[in-house]
Amino acid sequence: MSSSIPDERNEDLFRLELKPKQDLEPSQRLLDWKYSKSNLIWNESLKWQHSLAEKDDIIDLLENYPSLKQALKIDYTPHFLEDLKYRLYGKIPRNWVVNIQGLVGTPTGIFKSALGLCIMRAVMPNFTPDMVKKLVAFTPYQLLQLVKNYPYRRTVFMLDEYIHDLKFSSVYQLQNIVEQCREWQLCFIFCDVPKETYTFSSYVLERLDESDDKYLPKKRVRYLIRKPDSDRFRGFVVWDIPPLNEDKNWTAVWNEYMKLKRRHQQQVMKGRITGFDFESASKIFTKRIHEFIDSNRYGDKRINKGVLEMEIYKQFPDNTNQERKLIYNAVLDYVRKHPEVLSEGFITEIDNRE
Repeated sequence: MSSSIPDERNEDLFRLELKPKQDLEPSQRLLDWKYSKSNLIWNESLKWQHSLAEKDDIIDLLENYPSLKQALKIDYTPHFLEDLKYRLYGKIPRNWVVNIQGLVGTPTGIFKSALGLCIMRAVMPNFTPDMVKKLVAFTPYQLLQLVKNYPYRRTVFMLDEYIHDLKFSSVYQLQNIVEQCREWQLCFIFCDVPKETYTFSSYVLERLDESDDKYLPKKRVRYLIRKPDSDRFRGFVVWDIPPLNEDKNWTAVWNEYMKLKRRHQQQVMKGRITGFDFESASKIFTKRIHEFIDSNRYGDKRINKGVLEMEIYKQFPDNTNQERKLIYNAVLDYVRKHPEVLSEGFITEIDNRE
């Protein structure tokens, strides 16, 4: 038994071989797409492309999720954006978390990052290219630093290319960031971040399909919206990714993002991504190095070990002892390489004469 899945314009139907256990009429419209009338998509129709593996994934989803058939008829895009803006700018302090994930087909190269940036631009009218480096992070520690340094309320941060770090400190950091930022109405977009690492999710967007590559540079993507902690799908979000070099603002935003991503990828290639950048953390203390310098009874300048350790613990209470030790050693290494920070003598971790 077989059935047809129509594309956007009901043309060039492709056929799927359904498993015998399914009781479906050959003419049943399994995927009855409905299109957004908002200004987020182009007026013209773009055909969707599906590989054989993607077709198989769609059939499996239809078999296992009864709510999917109806969800494929509901364009949730306007309500999705309205709800995000309402929580972001409402008088009652609220925040939200949108998690963008893969579902149908390959989990990579499916415009998760591009969709996240597009959502940021849609809900923040003042979003500019120079804000990318202030709002986009690649590890929980980077995200924590961005939140600490950003002085304004009612904004959106994005955590992208998340490294699956199993250390408890990374989990605690991410949980604390999400929970404690509600009063500031700071909201978050996570790209493929596992649910176990944070406490709640307002919307889970899971990739369904995209327009055929023959329409490039135009690209339309469609993501299902799943109810958090549930097997029920609400509907779908459809979005047109702006073509590069045609939208100057988007091109500038994307270029800034790619600069950050390339820098992150270089760190990954060097094997230096662990979910915690202790070298950057050590700069917090090297900039204040004069606060940790005192003299022993012989008049020699040195680092006060106890004061430094106490300050590191105050700044990083959720980190492991090993991570705090890495910061501590990085500060000492900085002073060894820059003895001029001490008015006289050289740095020793512990004064051997005491």
